[in-house]
Amino acid sequence: MIIPIRILLYLIFFVFSPAAQAQLRLLLPPVSSPATMYAAFAPLAAYLGKATGETVTLHFSANLDSFYAEAKMPVAQVTFFCPIAYLKVAHEDRYFPLAEVNPTPGGDRSVILVRRDSPIHNVLQLRGSSFVVGDPACAASSLIPLTLLQEAGLTPKDFHVFRHTGSDQSALMDVAARFYDATAVAENVAAPYLRAGTLRVIGQAPVGPGDLLAASNKVPAPLRARLATALLAATRNAPAAMTALAGMVRGFQPVEDGDYAVLRTLYADLFGVALTPKRNSMAMSFAIPPTYTPMAAYRTFAPLREALARAMGRPVRLIIPADQQDFVQQGLRDAYDFSLLTPAMVTAERRTMTPLA
Repeated sequence: MIIPIRILLYLIFFVFSPAAQAQLRLLLPPVSSPATMYAAFAPLAAYLGKATGETVTLHFSANLDSFYAEAKMPVAQVTFFCPIAYLKVAHEDRYFPLAEVNPTPGGDRSVILVRRDSPIHNVLQLRGSSFVVGDPACAASSLIPLTLLQEAGLTPKDFHVFRHTGSDQSALMDVAARFYDATAVAENVAAPYLRAGTLRVIGQAPVGPGDLLAASNKVPAPLRARLATALLAATRNAPAAMTALAGMVRGFQPVEDGDYAVLRTLYADLFGVALTPKRNSMAMSFAIPPTYTPMAAYRTFAPLREALARAMGRPVRLIIPADQQDFVQQGLRDAYDFSLLTPAMVTAERRTMTPLA
C-alpha cells in the first residue's frame, strides 16, 4: 500500500505539531473505582482544559505500584497525590505543587478506630491486639497513626497481628467484621461507620498538609501558573465541577513544597529514610531541640511555624536533629533560619543566632 504524499505530510504534521502535543494528563490515584473517579473528576478536567486552552485527559491506575510508575513517566501531567505518595515521587522526580485540597469535614484529622463493643479504650491498650493499616500513601492512614503508636511506645512487633491491606475501605470493613481489632484513617473516611455506631475513636491527631495536585517537570512554568490560578478559582468559577467532587474535595488553597517538610521529618524519624525533594525548596528552616519527639514538635509548634511563614512570606519547615551535639553543630554551620534554643544552647550558638524572643 502506497500512502499519498499529502496524507503522509498531514500525519507527520499532526503527530509533531504543538497542538497534537498539547494534551495534558490528569493522573488519579487508585482510591476508588475508575467509574467513581471519572464521575468525580471529569468536570474538573473539562474546566482546567477550558481555563488553560489544553486538552486534559483523565488517567487511572490499577494499584499503587502502577500509580507510582505512571507518576514518574516523563510526560506532561498533573497528578492528584496523597501526601506520602507525593513525598516519595517528588524525592525521585521534579514535581511542582499547584494547589492543596481543602478536604471535607474531618479530612484533616487521623483517627484510630476500634469496634463499638471493643474492650480497648485507649492507644496504650492496643498492645497485643491486631492492627490493620489502610492506604499507605495517605498520611492519615499510615504515617500519622504509626507516629502516634510510636509515641505510645508501640511498634509493629508489639501487636499480635500487624498487617497492611492497601485500602482504607478494606481496613474499615475488616475491623467492623472482627477480622482485626483496630485501624486508622481520616475521620471523614470513617464517617459512615462512626455515624452508624459501628466503630469508635480511641486516638486522633491532626494530619497537617493534605492531598494536593502537582505538575510534573514536563509541564511548562506558564502552564503551571495557569493551572494553579484555575484551581484556586474553581470554587467560584466551576461550581459544577466542585459539586461533582463534593465527596472528596471542598476546595483548593495555595501550597508550597515546604509545607510538607513536617511530614518528611515524621517519615524520616519513623522509617529512617530522608525523602528530600528532587527540586530545591524555597522553605526556611526552624530547628527544634531533640528533647521533643517529631509528633510533639509537630503539634506544639505548628502555630509558631505558621506565624513565621506568614511573616516571612515563605513556607517554614521543622528540623529536629538527632541529638543535642548534632543540633549545635548544624547551628554553627548556619543550617537553620530559626531555632528554638534551650538556655544551655544559647552560649554555644551565640555567634550564629540572633535572639528574637
